[in-house]
Amino acid sequence: MSIGSLSMGLGSEFAHREKARLIAIGGETLYPSFREAIMRYYREHSISWWGGSEGPTDNPISSQVACINHLEPARLHRGIALELARKHVADAIDVLPIEGGFLAYEWIGNRSYLAERGWSSKSRGRNITSVDALMSVKRTNGRVCLIIIEWKFTECYSGVSLAVSKKGTPRTEIYSPLLEHPDCPIQRGKHERLFFDPYDQLMRQTLLAWQMVEHGEFGATEWIHLHVAPKSNFRLLRSVTSPDLAPFGTMERAWRSVLVNPERYRLASPNAVLPPVGISEQTDAWLAWMGVRYGVND
Repeated sequence: MSIGSLSMGLGSEFAHREKARLIAIGGETLYPSFREAIMRYYREHSISWWGGSEGPTDNPISSQVACINHLEPARLHRGIALELARKHVADAIDVLPIEGGFLAYEWIGNRSYLAERGWSSKSRGRNITSVDALMSVKRTNGRVCLIIIEWKFTECYSGVSLAVSKKGTPRTEIYSPLLEHPDCPIQRGKHERLFFDPYDQLMRQTLLAWQMVEHGEFGATEWIHLHVAPKSNFRLLRSVTSPDLAPFGTMERAWRSVLVNPERYRLASPNAVLPPVGISEQTDAWLAWMGVRYGVND
């Protein structure tokens, strides 16, 4: 999870409804067959679980858990990962290995590109900018494209500015060197317009992706920013928290309006990243479980 990624304590009708529904269903929040492999992966890469616990939270509306439930088969199986990649990079011919699989969680980059305080190689998931998941995709022309993924479930946000931290630190000063760079992928404008979630998160992830490509991580020369959120989360998708961006009417239009290359940003529903049935009995069993837990959220 990236800094600022919680829901500001507001709650929403969608969040309350989903939590009640999932509590009634019961069972583990994480697909049981994933537990051993994902626990080992998080340990090996010093990744923090939400809330600082030793494992996945029991909160049924956790975005971290939802992300893993949807993407873990793509991490483990090249064919499933390539099918996911081709939905967003049509000419993808391969997915490149990363951390023993084909997808990484809570990626923060190989260096402190954003000059955030507290960055270290062991700070994944710990109060610095990260992307919930990352893929590295090879295209037919031989170029490598990164797919950075931000996952939402029931989050919603207030119109509270994050331009100044709770300790009184002007956060705009941290990111302004990159925001003012002539090659910045975010259009010039009043920095403060970006410091409202979810735009604050999207801004930092965009800067991270740009800098990863600039520094040649995975040999990549381009990136796509995939933002996954249920269509039923109206409060997230149909409201704009930044006053300067409010005229654009929806989260997607507001964010695309500040990008130099808006086509790099893709909004997708969770079901849109899943593979079809029929790949294997194990995959079909997982998809059936997912249909019960998340199928109403497309």
